[in-house]
Amino acid sequence: MKKILLFLIFMLPQCFTAQNNLGKSITAICGNGIVEEGEECDGTPGCTSSCTLIPAGTFFVEPQYGVRYVVPPVSTLKVFNRSIKFNPDTNEFWMASNYSPQAGLSSYGGSSFVDANGVNSNQSYVDYPPNTPLETDFPLPIVGDYFIGNLKGGGLINGATGVAIRNLNNPAASVRRIESADVGENDLKIFAAAMQTDGKILLAGRCLFSQGRIIVIRLNQDLSFDTSFFTVGYRKFSFGTDCQARAIGLQSDGKIVVSGHRVAPGSIGIILRLNTDGTLDTTFGGGGTKTFNYQVETQNNSFLLTDITEVYSMYIDMFDHIYLCGRGSAQNLWAGKYIPAMCAMLPNGADWLAMRDLDHTTENSILNVSGVAYKISFSETTGMIYLAGHSSNGIADIGLYLQRFDSVAVVDSSFSFQSESQVSYYNLSSSSDVIHDMAIQNDGKIVLVGTSNGNGFYTRIMDTSLSAPSFETKNENIVLSPNPVSNSLNLQFENNLNQELKILIIDVLGKEVYSNSNPDFNAQNSITINNLDVLSNGIFFIKIISNTNTQTIKFIKR
Repeated sequence: MKKILLFLIFMLPQCFTAQNNLGKSITAICGNGIVEEGEECDGTPGCTSSCTLIPAGTFFVEPQYGVRYVVPPVSTLKVFNRSIKFNPDTNEFWMASNYSPQAGLSSYGGSSFVDANGVNSNQSYVDYPPNTPLETDFPLPIVGDYFIGNLKGGGLINGATGVAIRNLNNPAASVRRIESADVGENDLKIFAAAMQTDGKILLAGRCLFSQGRIIVIRLNQDLSFDTSFFTVGYRKFSFGTDCQARAIGLQSDGKIVVSGHRVAPGSIGIILRLNTDGTLDTTFGGGGTKTFNYQVETQNNSFLLTDITEVYSMYIDMFDHIYLCGRGSAQNLWAGKYIPAMCAMLPNGADWLAMRDLDHTTENSILNVSGVAYKISFSETTGMIYLAGHSSNGIADIGLYLQRFDSVAVVDSSFSFQSESQVSYYNLSSSSDVIHDMAIQNDGKIVLVGTSNGNGFYTRIMDTSLSAPSFETKNENIVLSPNPVSNSLNLQFENNLNQELKILIIDVLGKEVYSNSNPDFNAQNSITINNLDVLSNGIFFIKIISNTNTQTIKFIKR
């Protein structure tokens, strides 16, 4: 029997009166909302149905939010929630979805708006004319107020391939259509999009004439081709006979980072950086481009994933570090299974972080998960890296995949989502469950969207620390000053410190350069660290570690 995801439900406190005139003890009742003898909790967030505390680091579905679904207007449609546009100030988001008939040969694009409490409104989709349906199993990237759908095309529906750009708040309004012939190709697919500070839109994907190539397109605000970008508004790149771009983003200086992978001959990761005019930035990688393989490190081994390295998502942090994820495999690692994989690079494309499991040997590593990571997210507050996608329980059932790594890409052994016998595998249904996108709120809660057995779901998860009355709550305000740092820094905590702390400083290569297990408190809520002039200039991470949680803040040493 497969385990089905169990949701922790708040139990309403029950009023009761008990008298014990005979001096007999009263048996604790789990579920009455009162913590009694022998109970660790009762009905509070992070409490199990047996009134014991869930271990620290365990995430669970927020009880009031639950798991919610986009209900199609026609019962014969399946829904695939593909992407979200998240507002971190309000915790509201727009969501783009594919609505597919049961046969699944094509789909219709649609959108909906979800408020901070999870209420879905403004839901609509486009029942396209016969020549404009979309590919079912392709992303719907969101950029600005638009979402991008990939046209099905082909003889079946007598239509051209290419992309349809539509409004999030009114999908029925046709905005822009780019066909393959517009870029001189027989086929065009767009997998990722980004917006420049000037409002111009970047698209990245795959084009096909005689071979598959990476294509990058830039559109003006009116969605016309921007001819200041490589003179025609788009540029193509070949890496072998078939390749594709799956992610695109901007660094702080406006330079454009594009990543994807080669399909043939031989799978390998690809990343390149463009100047704002579309030319290659030769200071990045080797002449503006770079190929790479994911790497896995355990306590006793290191492996390059040379058989498969595929990229599906990218995140660029405030310091322009580049985080990538997808899937990888190597014949000499876990019988060549496909595993969710990630890596990180320095702003100039130099190798930086490889995924690591320092608590286990290769034989029992928790990185041994069959699946793929479709989304990578990074918490600028804690430094934690999150991967999401799908995984398998080994019995051909596809479940949700969710895993967390620390700021130097060491997998977090304490992290779990609900309780399953297999790490990183979580079931919503007896059929396929997939996370396609996620967003991290400022308070540490995580919004997940995807598909469960053909039903488009969205949910919000939280952990027990979010209700703790100390600095460990993830929305706690810890101020590091000054930044940049010269000789000393100060950590100012919002609340008084009431437990032992350990302070670490780590450089960008993951090396520990400072450690203090018993820092002196200037006051009840302040710590100063001196003599930092011995550090070289550059980027560092300071970790504040308590018994139950870790918070990471980046700073610059000058």
